[in-house]
Amino acid sequence: MSTPYDRRILAPFRGLRYTKPHGNQTAPPYDVLNTIQAQTFREQDSENIVHLDLPLTVGDAGSGAEADSLKNAEDVEIAHKNAAASLTNWVDQGVLGIDETPSFYIYRQEYSDTSGKRRQTLGVVGALRIGDPNIQPHEEITKKAASDRLASLNHTKTNISMIYCLSTAANLGSLLISDSPSSLDFTDEDGVRHTLQHLDSSTEIDALAASVQSAPVVIADGHHRYTMAKKYYDSLPTKIPGSDRIMALIVPLDPAHLLVRSIQRSLPSIGLTGSALREALEKVAFVTEDDPERLAEIAITDGDEEIGFVAEAKGFRLRPRPAAQSSSSSTTLQNLPAVWTRDVLLPAVKAETRVFHQDPNEVIDWVKSGEQAGAVILPPVTIAQITSVANAQERMPPKTTFFWPKARTGLVLRRFLDQENKSE
Repeated sequence: MSTPYDRRILAPFRGLRYTKPHGNQTAPPYDVLNTIQAQTFREQDSENIVHLDLPLTVGDAGSGAEADSLKNAEDVEIAHKNAAASLTNWVDQGVLGIDETPSFYIYRQEYSDTSGKRRQTLGVVGALRIGDPNIQPHEEITKKAASDRLASLNHTKTNISMIYCLSTAANLGSLLISDSPSSLDFTDEDGVRHTLQHLDSSTEIDALAASVQSAPVVIADGHHRYTMAKKYYDSLPTKIPGSDRIMALIVPLDPAHLLVRSIQRSLPSIGLTGSALREALEKVAFVTEDDPERLAEIAITDGDEEIGFVAEAKGFRLRPRPAAQSSSSSTTLQNLPAVWTRDVLLPAVKAETRVFHQDPNEVIDWVKSGEQAGAVILPPVTIAQITSVANAQERMPPKTTFFWPKARTGLVLRRFLDQENKSE
């Protein structure tokens, strides 16, 4: 007899979806959008998901401050209260419709990598059980304020966006091929094709749920949302049906399904200059000087041991010296460039503050223009390294991995009240 869904790590759920779906209703996740980009998506379509995911203090129309950038807690609450009202209106008006039966959703992304090779990421969207011992974070979280994500749950009682997780289940990839018709198919502004299949076959659902149940699930993207979902659930005096789970995309931990990019470090200040800076670098690394712009290639070279460093209009390729290893990290983590940067490089050059950014060319330009004092260009973490860290139940430093393409928001939502009295 199979394990009931309410005890499995991943369960089907009744999705809330656009009744007349098209790509202009969707957007990248809230945490990769700046204010200008968010407003562009709002103006693109009055039903764009950004109206719910990054709500404004003034509601669904006009200009106003976005919830994730507000300093005043009262304004954060107002913004998400507006989002909850918009969500209710969209359901009442038939913009969003509820699937009749608990379902899984097969999500495919097709794209070109940096070499121009066509690739795809394929996964299953389901309801992940919060607090399950087989869920493993792979990165530490920052001290970033997440009050707006908690406010979103408090007011909308809905998972508006999905978190991104990895599974080591051996047979998951083969189970993601389904004959179900696509309910949504579009190409986004970055040339990524997104396809969603609605899966309500009990046979296929059982097989997928059992596969995910058989192996640990590693959180790849969405650590803050997961943490806030757990905080929200734990704080409820009376538990709301469905609030014990969070909407998640589960992708096989396999190079065939994943493209991992690095996240660069921008340094607003460096405590050393001139010959003192060069001497500090030489103490911890083998140093080769290079044109700063050429260092951007490090960010797309999988498994490269080189780390780029830019300061004072100069570029340096660094290879860590064997004797200059992190003393605060395990052997599993010591060889990761992000760990060496945090524990060895930045203390050596007396750089205390870091700003994270995905584009290596942009952080290099910041240094050249004088906007920032320095930059660190990191190579991507490999799938083997991610697997090793996950198996050891260790955590990488914050902002070590950038999984691309990002899971699109607006493909499907998960509202708690739609799960009530329904088997998960």
